[in-house]
Amino acid sequence: AVTKDAGSPRSSVLYGTIISYIEGFFNALGMSFGERQVALRGGNSAVLSNVIDELVRFRMKVRHYALALPEAAAEAAPREGAAGTQGLEHQQKDKRQRLMQERKPLLEACDSLRGHLAAFGIHIQDRAATSTWELLEGGHAEQQPG
Repeated sequence: AVTKDAGSPRSSVLYGTIISYIEGFFNALGMSFGERQVALRGGNSAVLSNVIDELVRFRMKVRHYALALPEAAAEAAPREGAAGTQGLEHQQKDKRQRLMQERKPLLEACDSLRGHLAAFGIHIQDRAATSTWELLEGGHAEQQPG
């Protein structure tokens, strides 16, 4: 419980905690209010940004493959009777679980890459359909869609 004495301001730690919670909530929804272009020092900043973009895109494609996400075309296929639909859905679920088990090492490699890049200040966040990255430099984050 937080109490406030008459005439004294609330703790800045409390405000920071509230802001972190709200930012985390919006990030979970896929919204970020701090996105901006990366402006690295030196002549190779554009090259580094492009390399990270490509790396994050490649990781995202491998991750989606490893998750065995159903194809959009299969989801849009017309449904036939209820009994046939249940059997088909059960088969698709079993197939997806089997594929995910086979592809588990790929997913673990994606997570490992994310962890290794975080050690260098490059933080990758996986969203529903895409991944974003941010570069922590000098104590502040600079974000890029991946």
